[in-house]
Amino acid sequence: MCQKEAEKIQTEKVIAEEELKGALPALEAADEAVRQLEKKDIDDLKANRNPMVLIKYIMDCVAIFFKKPLAQVTGVSVMLSQKDPAPTNFMKDSWDETKALLSDTNFKNNLEFYERDSINEETMELLSIYTS
Repeated sequence: MCQKEAEKIQTEKVIAEEELKGALPALEAADEAVRQLEKKDIDDLKANRNPMVLIKYIMDCVAIFFKKPLAQVTGVSVMLSQKDPAPTNFMKDSWDETKALLSDTNFKNNLEFYERDSINEETMELLSIYTS
C-alpha cells in the first residue's frame, strides 16, 4: 500500500515539475515587465479615464491576486481587440474599483514582491474566466 502511494506521489511530482517548467518563461517575462514598470507608466494609466478594455481586465486580475473587490457581475458586449469581427459577450470590467490600486504608493513594490505562494485554487478559479 505504501509503495503504491509513493509511486502515485512520484508521478504527481513529475507532472508538477513539467508544468512548472512550462510556466517559468511566462513567469520570468512577467517579472521583467514589472521590473521595467516606471512611476510614469502607473501615473499615465491612473490618469486614463477609459483605458483599452484588455487593460481593464488585466487590472481585474491584479485585484483578484490582491483579494480586492470587483464590481457586481453583469454581462456586457465588448470588443476585446480591434481585430475582432464582432463584440464578445463577457462581464463588465471593474475599472472603477480597480483603478484605486494604482493610487497605492506601493503598487509596483506590491507587484514585484507579490507572495506567489498565496495563489490558491480559489484564486486560479477566479482568474480562469480571464485566461480561458
